[in-house]
Amino acid sequence: MGHGLIVHNDRLLIFTTTQTYAYDEVQLKQTISNVGAYNQRVIQKVGDTIYTFCPNGVFATNGSS
Repeated sequence: MGHGLIVHNDRLLIFTTTQTYAYDEVQLKQTISNVGAYNQRVIQKVGDTIYTFCPNGVFATNGSS
């Protein structure tokens, strides 16, 4: 099972193989469906953009879309 974590804009983004969740110390919610990460190493942050690689392809995200 893929997984990974990264802090972005005061939120903890949690990646499974096919989902992305955000935790902001108050709530945990799913932010992106069908986008995840194979593992921690494929999550890369460049500026305000997060790049990830999962079974559905390579994606660039801001953490919510």
